Amino acid sequence: MDDIEKEMLAYAFGADKKKFKKCLDPTMQCGGQIIRAHTVQNSKILDLLVRDGHVISLRHSLEKEKGPVIDYKLVGRNEATTFTGLCDAHDREIFKPIDTNDINTGNPEQLFLLAYRAVLRELHATMEGASKIQSGYLKRVKLGLDPKNQPSQAGIQAVSHMLKSWRTYRYKSEYDQAYISKSYDSISHETRLLDVDRPKIAASVLFSADTYDSAKDIRGIALNVLPVALQKTLVVFSWLPRDTAWVR
Repeated sequence: MDDIEKEMLAYAFGADKKKFKKCLDPTMQCGGQIIRAHTVQNSKILDLLVRDGHVISLRHSLEKEKGPVIDYKLVGRNEATTFTGLCDAHDREIFKPIDTNDINTGNPEQLFLLAYRAVLRELHATMEGASKIQSGYLKRVKLGLDPKNQPSQAGIQAVSHMLKSWRTYRYKSEYDQAYISKSYDSISHETRLLDVDRPKIAASVLFSADTYDSAKDIRGIALNVLPVALQKTLVVFSWLPRDTAWVR
């Protein structure tokens, strides 16, 4: 490995550890101090999963020989399910109805907020990914590994991830408008209350199984899996009404 490759590798390791910090409030204009915001309720939901102050969570790392590695690891409850995409004020203000109350599946506001939080988390993930990949591409150009004014594979990947983040932002904007107008029932939901031996898993994610097309808006499903009692786990699917046929 020559000196340029070593420098690029060191840069990649450093960039991988950096956190993208931006408050993704409905206006996208907040400049408040960013916190580790939970995507899964810390005080009640995680109480049912914690063992000795820890839960098992998927974590990624970057290894010199293997590259990106994803594995299950023990993490502290205050670190689990967190993302740096909200300030303290907006985290408390927006999500108070689901952070301080038991989940009621008959409450449209609570179901909306569960989905909204998953959407914010996914936008943050795509923005962080796009930022890191673009930064890596610019470093490659600086080191002469990619041409400055010509297409390259690294440059194409950077643009692709920026488009993915832009499409996720557009999707999130539809939720923003519903939140601002308090049109909580403008999001569709389906719930299932599962009987379990004991709580095993919690999740709050937005995903799409749609074919990728950078010119079109994404079609997404917000999935929340939440232990709500010692032998009960609530599953909530949420989506925009325009996507109902695809979701079904």
